[in-house]
Amino acid sequence: TWEEDKNGDNKPDQEQKLTISFSAGKGSFKEGVTTQHTLLPGDKYPAAPEKSQINAPAGKAFDSWKPAYDLKGTVPKDQKTEEKTYTAVYGEDTNGDGTVDDKETKYAVKYESGVDDESVQGIPETVTGVLKNTEQKVSEAKPSRTGYVFAGWETTDVKVENGKFTMPEKDVTFTAAW
Repeated sequence: TWEEDKNGDNKPDQEQKLTISFSAGKGSFKEGVTTQHTLLPGDKYPAAPEKSQINAPAGKAFDSWKPAYDLKGTVPKDQKTEEKTYTAVYGEDTNGDGTVDDKETKYAVKYESGVDDESVQGIPETVTGVLKNTEQKVSEAKPSRTGYVFAGWETTDVKVENGKFTMPEKDVTFTAAW
């Protein structure tokens, strides 16, 4: 009997096939993405599908492969028949930008008194960990200052409508107007 030997190493291919499969888990792959590869010793390992080739579930973004896909170079000569499956892992994507929230740069909303003395009370704490492109609400706090009336919060960093704004890719500072 004869066995196929495509790579010419005098060993039957059926004894040394490596099958690598990628699963989108709870997501799906975009049309035309190759998700299964059958390799023989000497074949180059394929690249894993990139996040741009995966449709993540609603509110999620592609994060990584489980187990981690780190195959590089070529399949070794001593490869035995084996199947490896890599499954897509997703993370929260609150702002819908395709990047997992935990891996994004976060920004701050700061509040300042607008004066150099210590006569102002009730300035709100800085809000940290804010994601870009998320809707934020300007603090409703009304600080006090001896001899003055609080007139509102001012900023040139964002456009505020109805007490709300969309967080840019930078910190935002509101200054008390007196």
